[in-house]
Amino acid sequence: MPDLEEYLSMNFKERSMGLVCDFSSEINKVYSAVFPTEEIMSKILDDGIKDTMLFAHHPSIWDSRRPFPFYQMDKSLLKKFKENRIE
Repeated sequence: MPDLEEYLSMNFKERSMGLVCDFSSEINKVYSAVFPTEEIMSKILDDGIKDTMLFAHHPSIWDSRRPFPFYQMDKSLLKKFKENRIE
């Protein structure tokens, strides 16, 4: 996960579980998902809502159609999450 390091909360870096990103001090809306896929993250951004949380069961994405089924969140989407205070 080194290329996502700048977006990860200290707690997640230490424990590899819990709050992955800590971009907002106030939460006004919560989305839930099993995996933080690009489609889910894009949908939240497309809704234009700030101060939001994506509550995901797994911090990595699993897609059995890929050669390596586990992969990390898209860094460019995480950057937009940070800009919009979405954790």
